[in-house]
Amino acid sequence: MTFEFLRRSEEKDYLGYCERKGFVYSVCKGGGRYEIVALNDGDVETLITYVVRQENGVL
Repeated sequence: MTFEFLRRSEEKDYLGYCERKGFVYSVCKGGGRYEIVALNDGDVETLITYVVRQENGVL
């Protein structure tokens, strides 16, 4: 993921600040795919990638 993608993404949530990793966000990449990323000095590092599966109409 790039800084530009993170900056333009409307489906992101700020999770907090980590002294080691920087600013931490949850970003929806579409299709139930999400990433937890850290932003530090303009560099974006993916920490966790996961998929939310929908069952019976409920996430």
